[in-house]
Amino acid sequence: MNTAFRFYPPARIILFALLFISAQTTASCIPGFIYSRYVGNVAADSQCTDSTIQDAINNATCPGTTIYITNELSYANQHLSISGKSVNLVGSASSQCGVIVHGLTAGGPPGRIPVGGNGIDPVIAISGNAHVLLANLDISGGKGPDSSLAGGGGVSFNAAGGALTLNNLDVHDNSSGYGGGAGIYGDGTLTISGTRIASNHAQYGGGVSAASSYIGHIELLLADNPAIATEISSNTARNGGGGIYASGNLHLSAIADAPNRIVIHDNVVGDPNSGGSGGGIYFSGTGTADIALPGAGIHSNSADDGAGIAVMSSSSGNALLRLFSTSSMDVTTLFGNSATYTGGGLLVGPGTSTHATACLFDVAIANNTAPQDGSAINVENGGRLIVNPGNDPECKFADVAALGAVHCDSSTLNCNRIIFNQSGSGNSNSAPAAIDFTGAAVISARRLHLESNSGGYAIHGEYAAGAQLAFSECVIDHNTVSRELVKVQGAPISFDGCTFADDDIGASAVFAWDTGLSLTRSIVRESRQVFSLFSGVTANYLILNEPKMPTNSSVLYVDPLFVDAANGNYHLQTSSQAIDFAPLGAESGSTDFDNRSREVDLPGVANLFGARDLGAFEQQRQFACDDQSDVLFCDGFEIY
Repeated sequence: MNTAFRFYPPARIILFALLFISAQTTASCIPGFIYSRYVGNVAADSQCTDSTIQDAINNATCPGTTIYITNELSYANQHLSISGKSVNLVGSASSQCGVIVHGLTAGGPPGRIPVGGNGIDPVIAISGNAHVLLANLDISGGKGPDSSLAGGGGVSFNAAGGALTLNNLDVHDNSSGYGGGAGIYGDGTLTISGTRIASNHAQYGGGVSAASSYIGHIELLLADNPAIATEISSNTARNGGGGIYASGNLHLSAIADAPNRIVIHDNVVGDPNSGGSGGGIYFSGTGTADIALPGAGIHSNSADDGAGIAVMSSSSGNALLRLFSTSSMDVTTLFGNSATYTGGGLLVGPGTSTHATACLFDVAIANNTAPQDGSAINVENGGRLIVNPGNDPECKFADVAALGAVHCDSSTLNCNRIIFNQSGSGNSNSAPAAIDFTGAAVISARRLHLESNSGGYAIHGEYAAGAQLAFSECVIDHNTVSRELVKVQGAPISFDGCTFADDDIGASAVFAWDTGLSLTRSIVRESRQVFSLFSGVTANYLILNEPKMPTNSSVLYVDPLFVDAANGNYHLQTSSQAIDFAPLGAESGSTDFDNRSREVDLPGVANLFGARDLGAFEQQRQFACDDQSDVLFCDGFEIY
């Protein structure tokens, strides 16, 4: 007796895959009815309809037919072809036809029926306007073409419309020029849910490749499956995209609501004879990548450049990466990725007529390495890095909020932190930093905490003619650098509403520049002199650690009175002279690092030049002890 058909991806995927009725409907097929075929030992089991999977595909004349692949037989040396059909291939752990056995088991996901390739062709090749579901299968031993974008060693989809869903698959040990595990090319949709794609190899896209045709559009969806993790791991690519390679006119979506539901880890790009970018993800072309993976969803990947993610421009248009968090406590983090050269966590590639943009909303980049430029982030000529934007045409929080984005809780360890990234100390030809940029890069960063990184500098740019560089509401502390904390050559840089403290600086000054530096409404408490020179500097509304600049009535040389600097708490005590010090103005945003209002005028506190506090944090309300109504909390530490 047939048992109920049961799967565990999101319901919308099931309904779409099983009930889709295409134009193939014939007079003999009843719309909406689920037709079934069974692959097994036809001679010994009368309920089996087909002795091979390909026969079942060929005989599935009604759209939406579900083909159950039993374990009565073994399925090696397969090269299956599906052209323009609506069909579902579903592994059933039953030892007889007509009995469907699948569903979650006590030990884990449903059993997967092995389907092996012949070593010279893709295991499953799909083409045309096909709508296909593959479920409960173990796919290995396939090989796609060496050079065609229509790749895919395990599963290949050369799409002319249509959609392919992978549910509860294990796709491993396949190879291709593009998409070692799975590849989609042309115009269509690929959904990966509760599927492991691992230990595959390609030139581009060791795990997955997605490339649109000239007139096509690709939707690549890594689905949030609460029951079974979607995992892209331990794949290798020679030239780009160890885990995922995506290019052309496409949309990539990988959005999870909880940690470990979607993970991209331990993928590798490069070999001894060839370098490449995008250890976890390589994304380029005309389109948008929306990624939100709570916790360290992208970790331990490696590449020559852009070990975690590489977002690159192309001649076809602008590429846009939107990296955000769906949990206020489990922040999306690029963690523990390792670059041979540049961009340990993130690489934003170069562009001329087109550009690549990375929009970061309440995320973290932690524990990445790159011996040269950008242990955390490297932005190349023409690239744009926008962090927590106030008003940017490409990076709007409302757009990602519609996808589930939330602001992180400032008390969370990794909220907006670039932390524990490591690069080399630098030499006469190299000057690595946590954040590096070259040429006409654009960096606009708000509410960024740059902490405990090590290298030549914390922030560094060279040959930066035409660059636009602005940091605001930032905290920079406890970094260990062999040179200045910040050095920029070729373009001016500005810091507004920032706090610099307790960094271990190898040079004699905190800042070095050759074109211009603007430092306003900020606090610098370091053990080195603040400026390497005074020409080209704008310095207003500041508390600094030493009087080494021309007299300015808006600059004080006093203790800023942090709440608990020893433990990294750089909020202000109520008696700090930095409170209600500077003009308001929302040039760099209307909120402080904690995403609270900047326009707070505390009663009883004189405004020296205005009601805005110096540094990254704004005192939000009157202390209870200011009116002496409650002396229990009058130590200046409880409320800020």
